[in-house]
Amino acid sequence: MNRSHTQLLLRCGCMAEGFIQNNTSSKLPEDLGMEYHGELVSRNLLEPRDAFHGQSVCTMHDLVRDFAQLVAKDEGLFVSEGESSSTSLANRKLRHLSISRDATELGSLETEASLRTLMLFNRPVTYGYLDNLRCLRVLHISCNDVNLMEFPEYVCQLKHLRYLLLRGTSISKIPEGIGDLKFLQAIDLVGSINLCQLPESILKLQNLRCISLYGTKITSIPRGFGKLKNLVNLQGITTHSDYSGDGWCSLEELGSLLKLKYLYITCLDKAPSGSVAARAKLSSKQHLIWLQLIFTSDFTVNWEVQDPPPSIG
Repeated sequence: MNRSHTQLLLRCGCMAEGFIQNNTSSKLPEDLGMEYHGELVSRNLLEPRDAFHGQSVCTMHDLVRDFAQLVAKDEGLFVSEGESSSTSLANRKLRHLSISRDATELGSLETEASLRTLMLFNRPVTYGYLDNLRCLRVLHISCNDVNLMEFPEYVCQLKHLRYLLLRGTSISKIPEGIGDLKFLQAIDLVGSINLCQLPESILKLQNLRCISLYGTKITSIPRGFGKLKNLVNLQGITTHSDYSGDGWCSLEELGSLLKLKYLYITCLDKAPSGSVAARAKLSSKQHLIWLQLIFTSDFTVNWEVQDPPPSIG
């Protein structure tokens, strides 16, 4: 049995590839994705793991997986440990490629100009090969590569990119050039422990539907964030206020985001008043199904509230 990705990752990837179309439906693409996922489960093509709530993690039987790989052999490939890229990639024009830890040398990717999906799991990463992968729609790198100190600038040249995941890095800044990725739908930077701010240019990403910022040091969002009206999934947003001007608070940016389904807000103790918090208009968000509110940021590793420091004098 082989573990699949979460429902959310599945839906984001399918949307990025254009597999979820809603031209004749009033439903959100995410809702259609949920229905597709449920259909796969009902047909036993995916098998939910009982240890995870809401079928959020599934496995796929080896026979189903082998058949799927056979059907997609000319366009999709999973390279596992012990396999060589020179053999696996020979004489193919791949669209979708997934590589596990230490499975292959990435230099062989330079000739894969037609690649649309690249997923790398649990391996150190270098990014020089991305220059030639201009057709990428999905770039998923989950490797906890703390040695990656800077956001790779050439990612901003991937004009067709829809889905970007860079987890567990040490990047401290996202370049303004990310605003040029006008088709970008999802950004996942979970665990990028040194990342402190979002660039102003993120306001240009009008197709953005998902932002995940768990485990970052981002303490503020740009004014005008509420203009990203297609946001459906917003996780890791931090409450902050501007006391020097008109009393603006980041929570009021949420008021216009009516499509939100998943919302995680931290540091609610930084809201100046309950009336300001009410500007988030949570009651008006008819699609909201998952809400997590963290009042204080003073947690220990075990999610226990820290004791206040002793007073002096």
